[in-house]
Amino acid sequence: MFIHREIQRKFPKLRKLDGEELTPMIQFDVGEEATALPPAKASFLCDPNGTDIIRQFLEQYFLIFDSDNRQPLLDAYHDQAMLSLMVPPASQVGRLEKYWRYNRDLRRQNVDDNTKFRNLRVGRLAVVSMLAELPKTKHFPRSFTVDLTLFTPKMIVFTVAGMFKEFDQGSEELRYFQRQYIIVPAGSGFCIRNEMVLITIAMQPQIRFFKKTIEPSNAPQQINHEAAGLSNSLQNRLSINQPSTSTVAAATLQPAQVGIDESTKIQMVQALCAQSNMNIEWSKKCLEETNWDYNHAAFVFDKLHKENKIPPEAFIK
Repeated sequence: MFIHREIQRKFPKLRKLDGEELTPMIQFDVGEEATALPPAKASFLCDPNGTDIIRQFLEQYFLIFDSDNRQPLLDAYHDQAMLSLMVPPASQVGRLEKYWRYNRDLRRQNVDDNTKFRNLRVGRLAVVSMLAELPKTKHFPRSFTVDLTLFTPKMIVFTVAGMFKEFDQGSEELRYFQRQYIIVPAGSGFCIRNEMVLITIAMQPQIRFFKKTIEPSNAPQQINHEAAGLSNSLQNRLSINQPSTSTVAAATLQPAQVGIDESTKIQMVQALCAQSNMNIEWSKKCLEETNWDYNHAAFVFDKLHKENKIPPEAFIK
């Protein structure tokens, strides 16, 4: 394969790759030269203009993914989106039971095996249904690395990798993930057209790095509900111990609600007020912070209410 030959050029002494014996390269006897590898980078951006779009997209995506309800991710996927998940062989990392039945590792399947078709999720309903079945998680943005490899007006391709904790029946495991996205324009934002997910165990160097660098920065913080100014906004409270988010980030996943007249806004405030039992002031604030997207506002309220992060004055009428 072409890629094997290119890797051999960088590593002339390499004899085995991906479990296959390599044919030795023909070389002239001119003495050994030190192989100069490209310098390592934490992240790669083919175009700096994509920085804010990718950051906002990931903030909003993982904020929802780590919540108790992943159904709002429906708005993040194209109607014909495709998703596949892969885990390494059990001989290398052990059997990752919670992910194994979704595994679409083509190297371990026969040509006539329909598993490769069955485990390819097609359509946003199939995609989000599978994601909803995966274990509850908490991702750590400080561990993320991002490689943006294509940035055009019609398509963006990037890969994000990092660590997350998997929660199940009171226990938690540290995992490593890599997700490759192809996103395309949709309305005033973007949606996911294709996604490939790799999940594996965290190796010992990664665990040590996590405990030394990531975990201390995620210690619980004291929340001051008396703080003035923007610290009282619902959306700011959502950013505590989470990646920062904004109405711009929300608009990245789904089109902004534009052209809403004042009478409609009043009706939305009244409806949220009745549904949430918050007063008019805080119901209006919730809708404003979520760009007048009623479904998202209800989702934000439900999440914060479960976490007891909404102050008592929000319910005083």
